[in-house]
Amino acid sequence: MSAPFTILEQPIDPSAVICRGCLAESGEMKNIYEWGLAEDYFRITAVVETLRKPGLSEMLCSNCEQTLISFKQFRKQCQDSDHHLKSCLKKKNKRKNGKNELICELRDKKLVIKVQAPETEEKILLPCPFHCEDTFAKKNDLYGHLKKVHNVSEDFAVELQYYCAVANCVYNVNSGSQKCFSERSNRRSSFCAH
Repeated sequence: MSAPFTILEQPIDPSAVICRGCLAESGEMKNIYEWGLAEDYFRITAVVETLRKPGLSEMLCSNCEQTLISFKQFRKQCQDSDHHLKSCLKKKNKRKNGKNELICELRDKKLVIKVQAPETEEKILLPCPFHCEDTFAKKNDLYGHLKKVHNVSEDFAVELQYYCAVANCVYNVNSGSQKCFSERSNRRSSFCAH
């Protein structure tokens, strides 16, 4: 009994039966269209092909097929890792944006404390700007400490500026608008309509 064969109308072009990946001329080959490899091959290699072209090899050797499968797995792994890292960063930023933040700016005769406090019920402790570990619940207590311990002058001032925690609000510390509130409210809606 003999193996089935097809009579070809034209002889096979040698360039049509070489591997598209490594140009190998022998070994086990698979047709990328018949074996469902074409989509991955064109996406991963970025080879642009809109139509099949007669005479252009459609074959991929077993080594290149394994490389293609490895690249596909690596691509998927990278996408999964990217998604995970971005999710972690988003959670981290959400936690960061959810905490009260203070920025101290010490000028000639003035201490400006910028408070961005999304947690309106949380107690704010005002830090000493001279790197001592003391914190104060009231502006007057901080001022008394600065006079007594750090010998600031009588005309030294402490100013508190309160900012909205919503990033795109004009009352956000990073908005560039220089708009702030002079007092803290336990109800965010009394200042901003967020």
